[in-house]
Amino acid sequence: MRTNVISDFKTVEGNPTGGESKLPDSTTIKWQEGIVEGQQNGAFIEDVITAAIQRLEFFNNSKFRCRENSVVITKLEEALMWLNYRTANRTAQDVENTYKTHK
Repeated sequence: MRTNVISDFKTVEGNPTGGESKLPDSTTIKWQEGIVEGQQNGAFIEDVITAAIQRLEFFNNSKFRCRENSVVITKLEEALMWLNYRTANRTAQDVENTYKTHK
């Protein structure tokens, strides 16, 4: 299993924000820092999942098509569905783009 190092960044109030995930090959994912409506300064989890789906679809459009790739694509799409569901709930409860929790 591949491991990575995560730099934990928190606001003064202790809310998670920003940070980096360093992969074994020294690739770094810089995460979104802060809540800035309409501005992106780093990756969202949805971005990384979407990139993984696109990469697996690339493999599946080649001689490397396999059931396992297809199952992983389905599970990643499910993960995106749940993240979008969370966003919809946060929006409906008027807490999206805030550090307030949702129900």
